[in-house]
Amino acid sequence: MPVNTAGPVLEVGTGVAHDPASHAAGVSAAEAAIKDIRTLSLSFVLVYVSVHYDLQEVLAGIREAVHDAPILGTTTAGEICAGVHRQSVTVVAVASPHLSVHAAIGNHVSEDWRQALKQATDDPAIAAFVRGEMDTDSTLKRSGTAQFALILYPGNTRTANSMGYELLEGFKSLSLGRIPVFGGGSADDWRMEGNAILFGDRVHPDSLLIAIFHTQLEFGISLGHGFRPGGKRMTVTAADGHELIALDSEPAAEVIAHRVGKSRDSLAGKHITLTTGYPLGSPDPLGQFSVNVASYITPRGGVMLTQPIAVGTELALLAPDPGNSAFAGGEAIRKALIRAGSQTPALILAHYCALRPRILGDAMVRQEIGSMLEIAGRTPLAGFFSFGEDGVADDGIPRHNNGIVAVLALGSELSESAKVAQENERLRLQLAEQAEQRLMADVIRQMEEAIAVIDAGLCITYVNAAFTQMFGYDVGEAVGQPLAILIPPEENSAPSLQAIVDVAIANSFYRGDANWRIKTGRLIPLRLSVSTLKDGNGVVTGYVIAMTDLTESIRSAAVVQASVARYRAAFQTSPDAVNINRVPDGKYLDTNEGFCKITGWTRDEVVGRTSSEINIWHDPADRRRLIGLLQETGEVHSFEARFVKKDGTVIYGSMSAACSTWTATPASLRSPATSPSASGPTSRSSSCRWPSSRVLRASSSPIWTATSSM
Repeated sequence: MPVNTAGPVLEVGTGVAHDPASHAAGVSAAEAAIKDIRTLSLSFVLVYVSVHYDLQEVLAGIREAVHDAPILGTTTAGEICAGVHRQSVTVVAVASPHLSVHAAIGNHVSEDWRQALKQATDDPAIAAFVRGEMDTDSTLKRSGTAQFALILYPGNTRTANSMGYELLEGFKSLSLGRIPVFGGGSADDWRMEGNAILFGDRVHPDSLLIAIFHTQLEFGISLGHGFRPGGKRMTVTAADGHELIALDSEPAAEVIAHRVGKSRDSLAGKHITLTTGYPLGSPDPLGQFSVNVASYITPRGGVMLTQPIAVGTELALLAPDPGNSAFAGGEAIRKALIRAGSQTPALILAHYCALRPRILGDAMVRQEIGSMLEIAGRTPLAGFFSFGEDGVADDGIPRHNNGIVAVLALGSELSESAKVAQENERLRLQLAEQAEQRLMADVIRQMEEAIAVIDAGLCITYVNAAFTQMFGYDVGEAVGQPLAILIPPEENSAPSLQAIVDVAIANSFYRGDANWRIKTGRLIPLRLSVSTLKDGNGVVTGYVIAMTDLTESIRSAAVVQASVARYRAAFQTSPDAVNINRVPDGKYLDTNEGFCKITGWTRDEVVGRTSSEINIWHDPADRRRLIGLLQETGEVHSFEARFVKKDGTVIYGSMSAACSTWTATPASLRSPATSPSASGPTSRSSSCRWPSSRVLRASSSPIWTATSSM
């Protein structure tokens, strides 16, 4: 993930809708959320939705508004969006070039949570990140990119325990504890019948969502509950997974009923924590308590817990602390901001246990939510009432709890590690650019072409040795001077410097010819190649001009042209019949005026046809004999034969012929009827022999030239 702080680093929007129609509620909430996303592309959309709605229709409405953005979400027991809502759709939209999400689903959690966890973590979308492949982790660290996970899983139902604790511990084991976790248990408005995950365009009942976020932004995760232990500690003496069987060697149901001042029979069939207001807690070595909720009495006199329990664990009844419980959510936000290192959060997400209103009472919950909103200030605060919460405890370890508040705070600035990575990348690019400049300078110094580098103001900033030799200025005289010192008045330069620059800017390159002046004032013809130099934003900062002196090329071309003109004159004015034929088909490539006068054929009638087609040989055997001699010796002199003119008159002639191989004919010698194709090599030889300096390269396709006196 590249570090780039040009423009805003994060945009966030939230929206909530209570429309009675599911599709309309989805559209309304999503449109309200994305209206604050003004310049950046959506990174993801988070949805908290009541099962009161048709979930598939809600998803369709959200998709209509957010187009192809990733959608993640869960069903709830209440929604939070700048306050508490019931039977609503809440949407959180997040956009940042410094935040990306990779997510996967595991299905049928209640049937086999291990298989569901494996299905999700084996998905190619997140497998490399979960397992910490070295290349992946190293790449993230070099760019100052951190990871955190959002895990959403099924909460308790009447028929299945939540596997939130097991899923978190399994994820921690697979990821070696490398990834902080923020999570929550899906709910269904306290129906306790079933819940679902929303992912992409599908609703996934009884499913697990693991989303790995990569970000260069500040973030912090925390949890808080505000309960305090009361009474004597109890020790687990028998347990089976989530079932607490015995405390201090007594039936667990009897012990807990006694501790809360109730009879066992009065708690039968009732949710113990909801009925009594007392969750259970187990202390860590520092005396900080994790919350575990007691649900129902089992047939063998035990108590079902929301988390598995181990023999030897100490338990205590937890009670709301009037001085702390109402501020636990606010304290969790404060801890998250400290971990983020941010005083200007852009988004706060809260997974708030659905049990807290029933344990603390509505008045204390209103006070707690109010304190959270007060601390958030103008920062969007959103989330849901959950059946299980995951956050990072005070010891820095991700924990699953119940009855608590888990908070994720996302900062509005790049993290310190991202800023360091940004500076490292800037320095790396600077060093690479300097090395490239040194290399280019070495290359340019040794180039035969004259090179000048000019800035956007068209002043010379660098010249190579070839430049000083070509123009007569030494480096000190040239550098710092306007390029105009080389440019004559515009009527002589063709094109103007401004025209050259305009083309170079439009196309990033210019190639053409011009006449520029050297230090003495003399004009020299040049072939110019101009390239633009641009900064990281594509703005032209200068030009590199390569110049080749065409003086010698023009002089050589003039010599060739004069030589060709002399040859052409000799060819055309010879009184003898001179013709050029291609071997082996014998087609005429060219003839002179003497040939036309003697034979009566015009040049246009002959070129492109063979001697057989114009029936010029009186005896075809003579032609075969001539070709045989040419193949043996390459030349034939004084070959006598009879020829037929166009009007049928037979004449006698003495022929000299030569065979040679050539591959190019100067353009000035060619006419449309005689010019060979680009792929067809040609050559010439005759009594008016082509000078050897005209041979461009050898070819395997011979021609022969005949001079006849008839």
